[in-house]
Amino acid sequence: MYVLSKAQVDYILDDIRRNGIETEELQYNLLDHICCVVENEMSPDMSFEEVYGKVLPLFFKNHLREIQEETNLLLTFKN
Repeated sequence: MYVLSKAQVDYILDDIRRNGIETEELQYNLLDHICCVVENEMSPDMSFEEVYGKVLPLFFKNHLREIQEETNLLLTFKN
């Protein structure tokens, strides 16, 4: 199994933040899930960028920010 480098993990975390995920706990949960899938999908004939580009859309319908919006709604209605 492929293991992501620190630079690749940092890239994913920065991208999560750039895409509107504001809650730190949610950022790290997504980071963990995305990294696991990327590592699982990596193959010698594909670059990190190719795999990441294919994996990321698996987590949303239109944009990653949806996850933050849904989390905010759940937390609002929980209280």
